[in-house]
Amino acid sequence: MKTVNIYKAQGIADKKVESVLLQFNVEMPEFKSMQQSMGIFQSESMELADVLCSTLPGGTLDRLIAELLQRRATSFVVPLFEKKG
Repeated sequence: MKTVNIYKAQGIADKKVESVLLQFNVEMPEFKSMQQSMGIFQSESMELADVLCSTLPGGTLDRLIAELLQRRATSFVVPLFEKKG
């Protein structure tokens, strides 16, 4: 199993940032419907976003978001209008 260690944010005053252990060790099952898979994708992405936003330093989170968007940039390239000849 691969282990990756990432810094967590510093606490503010007496409010500490809880340490988090993320585990990706169970394969995605096959779903009976697209709706079922979409529900799982939505709930897991929200849970992951919540833990990352509350644990990572702001600079790391900002650069992670930028990196993820850059890696998926072609998914967002759509024409805004069509030229008419």
